[in-house]
This record gives sequence, structure tokens and C-alpha cells, in this order.
Amino acid sequence: MDPEEVFACIEKMTNAYQCLDDAADAFWEEDEPYNFGDLGAVEVLNQCGWSGQTPLDRVVQWVFVDYEYAEHDPSLVNFPSPIEEFFLVHDQRGFEYLPQRFAQDHLLCSDATRGRDAKCNGAQDNIRLNQRVTDIKYDLVNAGGVGRRVKVRAQSGGTSAFPSQQCTEYTGKRVIATVSAGVLNEDLIEFDPPLKYPAATSNPMKMQQYIKIFYQFPTVFWDNNKEFIVSLTDTTLLESAQSGDCNHWQNLDAREFVEGSRTLFCTLTTEAYEKLKNASGKLDPNVLTGKLLDPLRHAYAAFVEPIDTGVLTDTVYYPGWKTDVDTGYGSYSSWSAANRFEYDDYYRFFGGGPAEYCKHNGCSCDADNTWNCQDPEWTLLFAGAASCFEYYEVVDGAYESGIRSANYVLKDLFDPDIEVETVCDDMEDRRKLRTRHLPKFRP
Repeated sequence: MDPEEVFACIEKMTNAYQCLDDAADAFWEEDEPYNFGDLGAVEVLNQCGWSGQTPLDRVVQWVFVDYEYAEHDPSLVNFPSPIEEFFLVHDQRGFEYLPQRFAQDHLLCSDATRGRDAKCNGAQDNIRLNQRVTDIKYDLVNAGGVGRRVKVRAQSGGTSAFPSQQCTEYTGKRVIATVSAGVLNEDLIEFDPPLKYPAATSNPMKMQQYIKIFYQFPTVFWDNNKEFIVSLTDTTLLESAQSGDCNHWQNLDAREFVEGSRTLFCTLTTEAYEKLKNASGKLDPNVLTGKLLDPLRHAYAAFVEPIDTGVLTDTVYYPGWKTDVDTGYGSYSSWSAANRFEYDDYYRFFGGGPAEYCKHNGCSCDADNTWNCQDPEWTLLFAGAASCFEYYEVVDGAYESGIRSANYVLKDLFDPDIEVETVCDDMEDRRKLRTRHLPKFRP
């Protein structure tokens, strides 16, 4: 393919993308930008002069849009992106090391530490692991009829390692639920009373798929000086280019990554994954070693198959977030353009921000659940990245939302004068916050 044609296509998309960002800037500068009919990014790109008709157009669009937002047509709410740089983390300890180490240092008291760590003397472990919450009752009346309490039921076991199931109940004055948007959307927790504003009609945060598929090859047949490989060598690959079926590869064997690994990986985003998955939500071996590798077969005459025996476990790997109930069947959530949700829907569902106290989910009320009581209590609070409007795609959002919810609890129970200030809900200069540059670590 003529390099000049490629550069011209990239320049055309760059101009259209800047136009898209400008349109989003204008959108957030309106007097009432929060209740809107969402156009979606692709329609705005088309209005900005982009066509997206040829295989080359489609691959470039995939890199600029799908690869960044994990779906083909993200909401205009996502723009301008607050993310300037993306980092691929290949620390072999994995991201889970960070919360595990934090828990080890600050939350867990083991038999070994109780004798030598002052904070653990006489203490109980204040974190419980390997339990799945199944029920949250958030309208219990205290003894004497004054004040409300919550009860959380969690289940452990039921796995090959722990076959016997056990049910544990916890009670308290308040509960902060930090589960993913997918867990809420799939109704995996039973709330009593039911949420006044259910996820189906009020939660615009939908789980997206961002599935990396890692292939380890017997030899390196590609240019090892390149970090990225984009393969588009034949017009017969139009369908593949349109759906994002592994035309874009990243080289882990490159210098400063995992040298000597002989590994490439491609990324499937939401639409491509939904199209290729089988009934159980997995990718069949004939897909993994068939059409997904065709772009490499077309590009490299020296291509070597990653497997010889058909046994995939040692040479092909991808995460199973879509089939994992604990992640809410997805990689991360973002605002969906599909159902044209309104800004008010979001805060009715999650609470906080501009929502009037207890005109949202999570408040206890009278026994018949008419929601007309005079003195409701906010007993169930939501936290997690999805609940932080400014930073719902990144770890910063999870962190800030946790602080916000904890402060709401402190304000409600101990000190009504506490001012709950958080970047999650700062409406003074929304555009400035959206264009704040943050690093993003891909899942």
C-alpha cells in the first residue's frame, strides 16, 4: 500500500477527530449541557468530513476510536478525552499486587503480625476475602424504632477448592457498595427494598469488552524493531477491517517490553468480541487460530503457526472477563450512547453530585416503600469508578469515589458540617476537568 495514501488517511482522521473534540468542547460549554440527545462519536466524525468507507479508513478509525473507547460508536459524553497517554504495564506481579499489598500492610492482621504489630494486638481481620455479596437489605429499623441499619449477606465456597457453600451476614449502620457497573446491570445483588431507579432505565454505564489475545510463536517472523503492526494488505480483508478482527497487533518482544517472549497480541473490542464469541461467551479454537491470524498470514510470508498440536493453553491466552460474574461480565464501564440516557438518570442511580438528598437510590424509607417519608436515611451508597462522573474510565475515579462515599457516611452519622468536595461531581468547569491529562493503564 502506498505510504502517502496511509499518511493522508491518518491526517484526514486527525482533522476530523480534532473537530469531534471541538464539538464536545462546545457541548460542555452550553448552559444546560447535561440533558441531551446523544449523537454518538461516529455521527459527529461523519459531520466533520470523515467517511470510514474503505478498509484503510476502517482500520484507522478503529485505532482512533474503538481502540481508545472499547466500542465502535462511543457516546459524545466521553469527549474530549481526559487521557493523554496510555501505558502498557507488563510487571509480572500483575495489577492485583497493589491492592493485595495495601491490604497486607494496612488491613489484615495475621497470627504472625498480632504479636509484633501494635495495631493488630487484640484486633480482628477487618477485611473479608473470597465472598460474593448476594443480598443487601438497607431499610432495617433499629431497636426502639429510631434510626436505620443495613444487613449484607455474602456467600463463600461453591468452587472446586472450597466445595461447601457458607453464608455469612454482616450488619451495620451504612454500607458502601463498590461493585462494578456490570454487577449492578446484571442484577447480581438483590436489594431490599428494590432500587427506586433500576439499572435498566437509569444507569448509563455499560460494560465494554477489551480483550487482549496473546499468541506465543515458535520464532519471530515480524520486524522486531516495531512496537505496533497494522496489517491491511488485501481488499478481501474489508470485513475484518470493519469489525476490528485483529488487524492491529502489539509486539511484546520489542526492546524494553518482554524481550525474548516471541509474543504478539491483538485486541478485540466490544462489537468484534460479541460477534465472534460462542454460546458460552468464549472464543472457539478455530476462531483463535483461524480468521484472527489471517491478517498476519497475509502480511508475512514467513508466518509460523503458533501451535502444532491444537492445544491452546500454552501458546494462546486471553482473559475471561466477559464470562466472569465477579467482574460483571466485562472489562470496564463507560457511558453508553445506545439508550440516550440523560444526565439526571446517572445521579438518580448513583446518588451524590447535584441530586437532592435521598431523591436517588439507596435511601431507607417507610415500610410500604412509597418513598414519601419525612426523614429518610441514606443507608446504601455506591462507589467505584463508574460512580465518578468525571473519571469513570480510570482508577482515579474509583479512588475519588471511595473518599466521597466515606465522607458522605461521616457527614450523615457524625458531623453534618462536613463539606463533601470531590472532583467526581465538580460542575463548575466540567470541560477543564475533562481535558485534564491523565495516564490510562489498559486492562
